[in-house]
Amino acid sequence: MFRGCWGESHTPGFVRGVSMMDRKRIGLYCKHFRTDVLHYSCLADFCRDYGLNYKTIWAFENGRCQNIKYPVYYYNACFTEYDKNKFVRGFFECL
Repeated sequence: MFRGCWGESHTPGFVRGVSMMDRKRIGLYCKHFRTDVLHYSCLADFCRDYGLNYKTIWAFENGRCQNIKYPVYYYNACFTEYDKNKFVRGFFECL
């Protein structure tokens, strides 16, 4: 849930539309992208290099995190435009 300026709670439409199965697919896709494209076989190394919490990213990659902000970190970890485009295409195929 998000809080607006005056305390009303609302959830943005995009977040509302992401089901549990979508979150699991997105997390699994990001996990495979991290290992296959970014060449971070160790989650601890990825978290250390980008200043992320290990347990939070582990939960995200295993579909147990409701926060959908984490794919941004995988996108920002890409070195080339080709990898960024590949990530975006694969991400939206998960939805």
